[in-house]
Amino acid sequence: MKTRFLETDQEVLNFIIQYKVEHNGNSPTLRQVVDGTRVKTTSHAHTIVKKLVSFDKIQIEGGTRNFIIKGYAFVKFPVAS
Repeated sequence: MKTRFLETDQEVLNFIIQYKVEHNGNSPTLRQVVDGTRVKTTSHAHTIVKKLVSFDKIQIEGGTRNFIIKGYAFVKFPVAS
């Protein structure tokens, strides 16, 4: 039986999306997730990330810091000089 999708789960997902928008598609560390949300520990952040994967909201590819958000594409634009 799956657990419910909680407000904190949505908060972490929103943080990851916003972080990727602000950092050229790069994903946050678990410490940055803790610092940017109401989550108190990296262990809890890791649990929520695993839950986001189980709810098919994100994928993790090529390492722990490469979150793929379902339904989003993050594009890097060159900076005009």
